[in-house]
Amino acid sequence: NRPFPVPRRYTRIPLESPLSAQIAGAQAHTGRLRTISLGGACLQSSRKLAVGDSIKLEVRSGLRKIHFTAVVRNSGPDGNGIEIVHMKEDDHEKLRRLVQKHLRD
Repeated sequence: NRPFPVPRRYTRIPLESPLSAQIAGAQAHTGRLRTISLGGACLQSSRKLAVGDSIKLEVRSGLRKIHFTAVVRNSGPDGNGIEIVHMKEDDHEKLRRLVQKHLRD
């Protein structure tokens, strides 16, 4: 336990309409992103995820698909905190535009 919270590197954006996500793997399943930032997200999943799990995600925003690899950093009843650990440059640009759009709303 840390005596004080560690500040986030990126601002988390709450999503009024959660984004749907496809979680790849041996047992592919779906999830919903409730918040998102350039460095991570809060993911509600139809399957239990464990801290340390590495997952590949496809997030849909309108007609756009954003692909990235993330690691589960914490898990609780409201969802999983995930950190984005790998993303192609064009997907990063799509995510940056998505976050900017929600910051302006």
